[in-house]
Amino acid sequence: TQANHFTGAVSLSNSGANSVSLTNAAATKLGASSVGSGTLTVTSTGAITETGAITQAAAAGITTFSAGANAITLTQNNNLTGTVVLANSGANNVSLTNAVATKLGASGVGSGTLTVNSTGAITQTGAITQAAGAGAASFSAGANAITLTQANHFTGAVSLANSGANNVSLTNAVPTVLGTSGVGSGTLTVASTGAITETGAITQAAAA
Repeated sequence: TQANHFTGAVSLSNSGANSVSLTNAAATKLGASSVGSGTLTVTSTGAITETGAITQAAAAGITTFSAGANAITLTQNNNLTGTVVLANSGANNVSLTNAVATKLGASGVGSGTLTVNSTGAITQTGAITQAAGAGAASFSAGANAITLTQANHFTGAVSLANSGANNVSLTNAVPTVLGTSGVGSGTLTVASTGAITETGAITQAAAA
């Protein structure tokens, strides 16, 4: 956790209920990594990217990625089993891909886009806050449920995508703008503290 300057891809490896922490005073490139069930914390002065997937042991602790005023791009076939917290600022995009069920923790992101692609269900343990005037927020869960029922502050247009008989729920503590969405035959629930508008059509599967 010193002010390291790793310019190459950083791979992390441990096991058991042991935490992993990395601080980098430059842009951070993560290589293929396999870590235990402890917490995983990556704090970067520059953007966070990856060249290989990160795999956590089952039922891992909180995973935190913090990039300051820079982008977070985690689009490999990750297996993050712990609650994922994302933090950045400015007009910088955040992208997360996870090949298992995705649990999002309390996160504060900038005014760029926010994209979460999950092979499993998407849930949350804390609210997600976008900066004012943010870009689109997109959540895709395949044939699984999307449950975003914390007091979120999505200021960008929210697009939701899933399939099958899986429910979709969205709670937003500010006016809600819905983007183009395609959802399955489960229920669709949108609860907003402010007005609800849309920038694109919402399509439900037959017999929803």
